Amino acid sequence: MALELASAVVIAALSFGYRSDFDLSVFDEGLLLYGSVRIGDGDVPYRDFWTTYAPGSYYLLGWVFRLFGTSVWVARLVWLGLYITVAVQTMLFARLLGGRPTGWLAFALAVSATIQVDAHSGYNVVPAVAAILSSLLVCPESS
Repeated sequence: MALELASAVVIAALSFGYRSDFDLSVFDEGLLLYGSVRIGDGDVPYRDFWTTYAPGSYYLLGWVFRLFGTSVWVARLVWLGLYITVAVQTMLFARLLGGRPTGWLAFALAVSATIQVDAHSGYNVVPAVAAILSSLLVCPESS
């Protein structure tokens, strides 16, 4: 199982890393970076700056920026980690439901679907999906 998980992480990292480019996505990524920096400076979304996004991603990156410094690359590594996490969690959850082949199929579908999204866009639903899948994996008998 550990080798299988390690393989999934490497495959996902290579897939998402290959898809990433070096351009800054001004809309999603730029707004997320700017809001995260503002939160790091003590601002509060909806009070000090307007956003149409939920605040969780801003706070996540604001916290990470405090730990590792403010950088586009720090943010992209966080997002890469989140994409990998969602793909592996999808595999584990599907494996619980249908066994090893189903898990790998779900993993392949999760990776291929996620690659369609801009690989460093800071798409705000990704942390929420990771949290939902985590809760399903922690309490599989309730799902």
